[in-house]
Amino acid sequence: MLQGNIMTGFLEQALEYKVKYGFNVFPCGKDKKPLVETWLPYQTEKVEDRQIIEWWEKNPEANIAVVTGNISNLAVIDIDSKEGETCLLEKFPEIDLVNNPVVDTPRGGKHIYFQCQDEELRNGVNTIKGCDFRANGGYVVAPPSISGTGKQYVWKNPLTANRNILPSSYALYIKSSNSYKQNVTQNVTLFQKGTRDNDVFHTGHQLKKAGSSNEEIRQTMYLIGRSCNPPLQDAEIEIKYQSVIKFNERKDMNITEFVENWISQTDGAFTIVECNKSVTQCNIASQNTNLRMIFKRLKEKGFISKFGEKDGYYVRVDDKADDIDWLTAPTDPINVVYPLGIELLFQTYPKNIIVIAGVPDAGKTAFLLNFVRMNMDLFDIHYFSSEMGAMEFKNRLSKFRGINLEDWKFKAKERCIDFHNVIQPNAINIIDFLEMSDNFYKISGYFQEIHNKLQKGIAIIAIQKNPGTEVGLGGYRGMEKPRLYLNMDRGKIKITKAKNWRTDICPSGLCLDFKIVQGCEFIVSNDWYKEGGK
Repeated sequence: MLQGNIMTGFLEQALEYKVKYGFNVFPCGKDKKPLVETWLPYQTEKVEDRQIIEWWEKNPEANIAVVTGNISNLAVIDIDSKEGETCLLEKFPEIDLVNNPVVDTPRGGKHIYFQCQDEELRNGVNTIKGCDFRANGGYVVAPPSISGTGKQYVWKNPLTANRNILPSSYALYIKSSNSYKQNVTQNVTLFQKGTRDNDVFHTGHQLKKAGSSNEEIRQTMYLIGRSCNPPLQDAEIEIKYQSVIKFNERKDMNITEFVENWISQTDGAFTIVECNKSVTQCNIASQNTNLRMIFKRLKEKGFISKFGEKDGYYVRVDDKADDIDWLTAPTDPINVVYPLGIELLFQTYPKNIIVIAGVPDAGKTAFLLNFVRMNMDLFDIHYFSSEMGAMEFKNRLSKFRGINLEDWKFKAKERCIDFHNVIQPNAINIIDFLEMSDNFYKISGYFQEIHNKLQKGIAIIAIQKNPGTEVGLGGYRGMEKPRLYLNMDRGKIKITKAKNWRTDICPSGLCLDFKIVQGCEFIVSNDWYKEGGK
């Protein structure tokens, strides 16, 4: 959870905004001005993780700007002063400053974060005395950014994915305000002073997306730029043209990287159409043409080859195989124990991946903390949490009966992405939980990265599961690497997959009913059984 500190660095915070909350972000300076050539495309297109990493690796101390509007499902009320807060709450008492994410700004104001998916909502200035508004076409500076005076943006109320929806009464009010109408009018008056730079760039960018040649884009941008009011100089137009080309070259590079990653995690034959749907989430002719060029280059490199006689079908060329030292390999399992007696059905070996897929509030964290308690005296345990901070850990652990807080023996760490970089190869690693907001097909790749880091240790990974589904996010592809795969619904656990049987009886398909007391103690209702009595 973000708490407005800079201990983990701006890059990790920027990635957390993107991965955990779906916000588009870009770097900005202490003067709030963007540190990118243009941020206009990111009002309508998702920024890539690799682009975020590239930005902050070049400028690690850059502040974090969050794009508002539909692309981030975010609207922000910007309160400049105490007087502004008073005016706002007098007019709209339904606005909640207690249970909604709120940022304290360096100048003594507040940013209130809301959900917003209204395409008509744009920025408004002084819509209520002392209050501005940011939606489509805007951005805000987010914690843990630091102003030019050295003061920091800090979360007064922590950011959550379940923030309130912008009150409809407030939305209707600002749409009817004079300052809002004036701002909207200015934004739709194209190629005029104040908007011409962005308008010319946007025109070139859209032409590039539509498949126009570079020379066609250049000529069109020069024609429009010279016709603006007032006209742009040729040198200014050339800079914008080069920005369009560089931006799209960088985007093409990212698409190539994503295509290679998607292919590396795909078994059997696949098509360009399947790749297009999975990687780019759009199915337009220009994008298919781009993918065909990428596939052609990958075929020339020997990364893929044609499959069969039908056009567009390929398979991955995999000519590498690691040696398996079976002769000197240990045969003894790791004698860990599990809640609910699962160790009586399943044997755990070094490098094993164990997955717990559960619906919200099914008891995943309770299962993992019980596992810690049952094994911490014999094993080195590292618990990586993407949600719980120190206070929540303390509260959860204090509810366990028969053990004092100081008697717990494990290392709790905050982490939300790139878990393979922090895996302890010879220890027990618990990930609570591996978060994903899109591109669920990548989950098998994440499991593989974690598996590659393990030596004598194991990893137990919690993931989310949608109610009524048989497996967690990532589908059946996420079941390839784990040796034990558990599904948790409220009051029920199922062994969906178990490869290392403890007995001659296959545990896969066994279910157990339970209750959870105080969020930590499992009370079993019956013996293991198979659904349908088979």
